[in-house]
Amino acid sequence: MANSELLPLGRALDRVLPKVRRDILQKLLPALLAQPEAARSLLVQVMAGAYATGAQTGWVVHGSLLGGAPTTLTGAAAREWRDRAYEHGEFIANRFGRLLELEPTVNQLSRHAAVAGESSVWAGQDDAAQEVAILAEAEWKVWVRAWPRKEHRDWHDALEGITIPEEDMFTLPGGPNQGAQVYGPRDWDAVPDPGEHLNCGHALKYQRHATAEDLEGTRRGVGTIYTPPTRSAVWAREENQ
Repeated sequence: MANSELLPLGRALDRVLPKVRRDILQKLLPALLAQPEAARSLLVQVMAGAYATGAQTGWVVHGSLLGGAPTTLTGAAAREWRDRAYEHGEFIANRFGRLLELEPTVNQLSRHAAVAGESSVWAGQDDAAQEVAILAEAEWKVWVRAWPRKEHRDWHDALEGITIPEEDMFTLPGGPNQGAQVYGPRDWDAVPDPGEHLNCGHALKYQRHATAEDLEGTRRGVGTIYTPPTRSAVWAREENQ
């Protein structure tokens, strides 16, 4: 189903992730291995840069897809995103501080740094995509695949192509967090479980309008894949018919 994929985002990430990986392997890891305590500022900088890269990517991709939505940032907006990026970098650095207290092996440190970098790109992308959707007044969101799967999760795949109102929540139909309601992939606030979010390769595609074909697959999933929140006027009507 074409509505189950977001190929432009995947292609854009293919272009930016190699640089993030190089920054981690060539700049950050040597510093962490040599003097972990002194490397904190560099850690913040690299992770903030990864987040900013993801945000810029998400802003351009989703702005282009929505049509008429902003694809460039004003000076004030750019400064706001820069601040968000450094807040994210500080957050990651604090988590690394706890990891370093456990005296990780070189392999463990390398693994955590790589995961943190890729996750930071996705975090920036997710935040920017939602911001663009709000500015564009997109009323719908679709759970889609944007990146090849690294870890197979049947319950995430089952949500592909499901279209719901932007403000509503998806219900996870399986897995260890079955029944949890999430805004989209990587909703850490709702489900703070790395096993749920890392390497899933899904994203949200936002739409101003939804076609009957978009909603047909969603209706077939009512009661199994997606349990509509009661606050949704659209789905309250569906349930009461």
